[in-house]
Amino acid sequence: MNKSETEKPSEEFMDSICHAGSPVIECEFCGRIHYAPNSDLDFEEGELEELEKKHEQDPRKYIRNPDDAVSWGYLDGKQIVCGCPCNSASKYEKFIWNHRYVIAKYFSLIAKKQEKQARDSRNIADKVKNSLQKIEEAEGTSKNIEDKVKNSPEKK
Repeated sequence: MNKSETEKPSEEFMDSICHAGSPVIECEFCGRIHYAPNSDLDFEEGELEELEKKHEQDPRKYIRNPDDAVSWGYLDGKQIVCGCPCNSASKYEKFIWNHRYVIAKYFSLIAKKQEKQARDSRNIADKVKNSLQKIEEAEGTSKNIEDKVKNSPEKK
């Protein structure tokens, strides 16, 4: 058993990742197959029986889940199963925690940049709006002049 299999990720970290549930899913970090025999979701014809048979032969690779679905999500572009004994998420959580100040600074700098872009966009939108209002006012004034010319006694 390697070191990562002994160190579990926190429940909070896994809760932030795992948002899906399936009757059977592979953990793409370790290749283990997790299945929930009590699932209300349908298995393919003979699939559950085959999984049970494989579990009896290799219980470390085919893991029976007592819940009605196997909870999973994506981490680093791979499917990860919540509660998988590989505990592969722990190294990601440690990285994030050990670099939290750098990550917080990065988010702060990105937020400031986006706030500036939003302010700049707002300023441009305000200028466009003001220009359009001036154009409408000028058109309204010219329209009034046109109406006065049409209705002037000299025109009649």
